Amino acid sequence: MADGKRDDDGKKGGGERSVIKGDGGKGPQAVQGREQQQQEDANTNTEMISRLEPMEAIALDIGTVVSSEGHRKWHVLSRLGSGAFGAVYLVEEEGAKKEEKYALKAERLSAQVQMLAVEVQVYQALMAKAGTTQGKRRYPLLIDKGAWNNQCNYLVMSLVGPSLEDLRRKRPNNRFSMGTALIAAKKTLAAIVQMHLVGFLHRDIKPANFSIGHMDKNVIYILDFGMARCFVRPDGVLKRPRAGNIGFRGTAKYASRIGHKHKELCRGD
Repeated sequence: MADGKRDDDGKKGGGERSVIKGDGGKGPQAVQGREQQQQEDANTNTEMISRLEPMEAIALDIGTVVSSEGHRKWHVLSRLGSGAFGAVYLVEEEGAKKEEKYALKAERLSAQVQMLAVEVQVYQALMAKAGTTQGKRRYPLLIDKGAWNNQCNYLVMSLVGPSLEDLRRKRPNNRFSMGTALIAAKKTLAAIVQMHLVGFLHRDIKPANFSIGHMDKNVIYILDFGMARCFVRPDGVLKRPRAGNIGFRGTAKYASRIGHKHKELCRGD
């Protein structure tokens, strides 16, 4: 990954424009009231970053083939969704014998805040220590990454099922039963612990960032690491918390008191 200097929040500093180099790796994401709440969450979630650069979602036409440096080729089948920092597409590998579907997340190459670069760092840290963290894997697999056609950075990951937010809204009165809520709490905490064990804070914990498995509905995966921050130094020592106002990170509805005070977040947040 060749990029310019970047602070702990993924903002680019001096140097060349940041890209995610392709590696071709074979290694193993009432209607009106809902839309209003999603928009409010998105607005707050990007409050600090959107001031830097307003960003439109990447528009990839159905049938587009995305690839990097002659490595694996990804055929766009449909659009799964979009947000403030990019878009997610359903893809399959062109020429693959097995017709398996994946999720491709794309972000503009010109983005001042490189969210996908941070996501790749987290995925690589998690996958490098697979088997050493507690219990079964609770995150999607990073399949491929790269920069395409001087337009966007992208990463390809294994598919997941609906988010906890989507599942909750399908329940009577938009509520899980007590039993379901307790089980979900236990499994989401286990997913958060796996991130902490490799030295990263998520910093945007909310139901929309957890999904059940695409095939295994009993597993809950943690998603969307674009706001994550490493809290340990390379030697394993905890970083000293930054002092003063560091800006808001996360979603107001779910943020901790410390987050609302614009202070450095820790594992307890």
